[in-house]
Amino acid sequence: MAKNLFLLVSIFIFLVGCSTTYQSFEGNGQAIEGQGGTKEIIDDMDVWNYGTPPYKYTIIGVIDDKRPGGPLYMSSIYRDAVSKAKEAGGDAIIIESNESKVTGSYNTGSIGYVVGNNVYSGASSSVAVKKNYSRFLVIKYIH
Repeated sequence: MAKNLFLLVSIFIFLVGCSTTYQSFEGNGQAIEGQGGTKEIIDDMDVWNYGTPPYKYTIIGVIDDKRPGGPLYMSSIYRDAVSKAKEAGGDAIIIESNESKVTGSYNTGSIGYVVGNNVYSGASSSVAVKKNYSRFLVIKYIH
């Protein structure tokens, strides 16, 4: 029972820190021809991480993602964006921006103690607290 409660609390804390939203794009529907770039395929979808696809496409929406910048949260950023793009009927996403901002810091504690004539001290460190902001264009290829 305690393990299940811990798991549920952990999932809740993880999800509360993330926000991935989709907005449809309003435009003239005119085709855009990209210049080429680099991509990786995540969950059977093209994720253009540099440049644009060398094909004709239209933009159908925009995904905004906000999440803590730690490795645990960042490990699923592209999968979350791909999932939203698939829900919207997109064929691929283009990473428009992805940046982290330091929003604060926290310090680890230090300790000192004396045993006999010896003095021992611990160390402390400061860790940056980051927030990550990303924007993805959801596109539909024109064949």
